[in-house]
Amino acid sequence: LRIICQMPDGSMQEVACNMGHDVMYAKGQLSRKTEIDFGRLKLFMGGKLMFDPLSFNDFPDIVNSPTKEIQVQVTVDPEQA
Repeated sequence: LRIICQMPDGSMQEVACNMGHDVMYAKGQLSRKTEIDFGRLKLFMGGKLMFDPLSFNDFPDIVNSPTKEIQVQVTVDPEQA
């Protein structure tokens, strides 16, 4: 599974994982690539929040995707003081 992550600044980051991985795994990879704190990242697909404990098998749009390549939008919560 290739996940193309559209960052808030318009840049793109790519994350690769397996269908059995959960959203938290993808966020962890993205966090390491961008050095943005894991807890501040949120992934959205089709305008819907992708919850951490769900695996990519839980999303019918991904399961039915012939290319196993998806685009997600990323939001970053403000840093806590």
